[in-house]
Amino acid sequence: MENGICTKCSSAEVYFSDVANAFNGLSNNPFLRIYKENKWIPDIELLEFNYYLCRTCGHFEMKIRELDRLSKLDDCTNWRKVNS
Repeated sequence: MENGICTKCSSAEVYFSDVANAFNGLSNNPFLRIYKENKWIPDIELLEFNYYLCRTCGHFEMKIRELDRLSKLDDCTNWRKVNS
């Protein structure tokens, strides 16, 4: 949907917002947390989203802004890879 075309219905009525704008700058913005349990202090990575919404069909997508930060998924405590 980043290209302005809905991935579900192919409409060009796609709207974008980022975390701050989508939630009016409130302090309870959702973040994706990736962390590894350490003995004293957990190693936490907070990831922000970009939001895409299709006006035609209502499809909604979230996309991580900084994909390079997802490298921590291999060694984190709170996310598991789904085996196919």
